[in-house]
Amino acid sequence: MTLDILIATYRRPDLLQRTLDSILRTPAPPELDWGVIVVDNNSRDSTGELVASYEARFGGRLRYVVETKQGLSHVRNAGIAASTADIVATIDDDEELCETWFSSLHAAFSDPTLDYIGGPYHPRWETPPPDWLPVEGYAGVVGVVDSGPEARDYGPGFNAAPVGGNSAFRRRLFEKIGPYDPALGRTNQGLLSCEDHDLFLRLQAAGLRGRYLPDFGILHWIPNTRMTGAYHREWVFWRAVSAVSLPREEGVVHLFGVPRYYFGEAVRRSARWITSGFSQRYALLAQLYWIEIAGRIHGQLRASR
Repeated sequence: MTLDILIATYRRPDLLQRTLDSILRTPAPPELDWGVIVVDNNSRDSTGELVASYEARFGGRLRYVVETKQGLSHVRNAGIAASTADIVATIDDDEELCETWFSSLHAAFSDPTLDYIGGPYHPRWETPPPDWLPVEGYAGVVGVVDSGPEARDYGPGFNAAPVGGNSAFRRRLFEKIGPYDPALGRTNQGLLSCEDHDLFLRLQAAGLRGRYLPDFGILHWIPNTRMTGAYHREWVFWRAVSAVSLPREEGVVHLFGVPRYYFGEAVRRSARWITSGFSQRYALLAQLYWIEIAGRIHGQLRASR
């Protein structure tokens, strides 16, 4: 079995160094022939020199690719195009592998019926987080992903999806469903997202089998800049704008192009904030639901233009 680990990076050589160190120290089964492809999205800093300094330590397992088109989806697509391995795994430059990452991946893909996997993001906080983090239902804003201690297949009855910062796929499936959508995903111009959800919907539509594995985990660096209400509001707004590009949920009633349940949740969360005595913990949560609504409406207007 061959594996290429694709690392998306943009102007964070200090964090990338931690990522590369973590790969080197994580034990891998001898049957797994792995390599690393660092895809740099026009960093114009010391990233190239950093990667070059690690070439000897990786013993021919490390490659460096520059993607000139700005955006996370372009970066991941460039890594997939550069790979020749059976399996491609996607991680980011602010992550470190957990000890069981390689062994969990190898065991999973030893099952020929499995097409893709995802795993948890364990937080590595820059400083202890405030008591209101993570926000209920919005842990993904800061990058905490945990779908529980049990391995489960993605699909009906399991409200989860693999996230691009820690997932792996049989490379051949991209020939069937296509690459990441470059119209979605973060760029240096903003916090657009939903590229992972779009890919997941296509995986499901193609009848491909995926599995969540709690041992396939990474440590995710969460800086202080993400531990603010302002960051949450911006992230949720642009995620809502991006969501307009996805197919509508079947059987869901929409109001002004927004799933109607968002309005009900916004009212309930606002009431909870008021009855709590205007607690800061509930204030942000109430705001985020209204921001979801505003973002969806903005996204539709933007698309129509």
